[in-house]
Amino acid sequence: MKALTLAVMLAACAFSASAQTTPQQWTVTATSESVPNAIPLLDASGNPFSCTGQNIDNPSDPTPGCYNPLEVTTDVTLTEVFGIVTSVTSNTANTLTNSSCSPDSSVASTSITETNLFGLVYTVTFSVTFTNGATIAFTGNVALGGNQFTGTFTSTGTCMGSDSGNFTATLFPAVNAAYIGQFETSSGGQGVTINLATDANFNVTGTVTPASNATTCFSTMTIASPLANSFATSFASGDVIVAVASDSSGNVVGFIASNTDANGQVIASDGLYFTYLGVAGACSGIFETDVPFRKEPTLRPRHRRLRTREKIRDLLERKADRYQISPMQRRDD
Repeated sequence: MKALTLAVMLAACAFSASAQTTPQQWTVTATSESVPNAIPLLDASGNPFSCTGQNIDNPSDPTPGCYNPLEVTTDVTLTEVFGIVTSVTSNTANTLTNSSCSPDSSVASTSITETNLFGLVYTVTFSVTFTNGATIAFTGNVALGGNQFTGTFTSTGTCMGSDSGNFTATLFPAVNAAYIGQFETSSGGQGVTINLATDANFNVTGTVTPASNATTCFSTMTIASPLANSFATSFASGDVIVAVASDSSGNVVGFIASNTDANGQVIASDGLYFTYLGVAGACSGIFETDVPFRKEPTLRPRHRRLRTREKIRDLLERKADRYQISPMQRRDD
């Protein structure tokens, strides 16, 4: 009996030692849709951009038009034992979407069901449920260790309009780097260095340091300080980073960054698009866009900006429901 008990204990220890958990950040982008469902991009006056400012829909779509693709970003934790996927869990709080459902109904829950196929490929269905009951379900086959997969999606609920089609999901690495760029202000471009670090729980920390000659409304800021956290948490979700920071004078600023372009494609050289909104102190109400920022020592990427100041403020107040405001848009300058 003692020998059997010891064998069971040793087996349990071996199982525990072999289990590995891996944090992952995914962005899911529709590549074809039966009806447009993403929030349209708006100009400074709140009017939709023309087709030259919006993304052109996939030409193979049965109903081609001029609108942006449906996107969802999320954080998941993958658990493997001896290379076999045993569970995949999603982080509802870090799930963001630009669906037409999101302005009036936040994400209430997410779930992931998976079926392992010989330890090498597993079928995943990622479901998003809004507080009004609408749902989106993405299903595809994921290769173990793969950084992209495709599949189909379906939806329910009046606000989704029965949207369905195909999607591509892309895995984004955690951001742990320094970015240098400028913010456009009324007094010209202001140089800023932003250091970002993302931990295994998708929490974001770091610093924001203006150049010595910059005339920004803030001095050196700390991301996720106690004061900043009282406004909103700082986290990473898919290709999106939400960072709220404060300085020693009580200024609080929310920064939004993305490392994909308006079509959900990864930007060359790992550049990031930054936009910020001041929410407290001398910075309150100030809205600035990037000029842009680059990862040291990479090349300068193109840039875009968030839609409106009001939408960003709403995002920060509601813990940065990113796609409630729509993805960052390209500038037309």
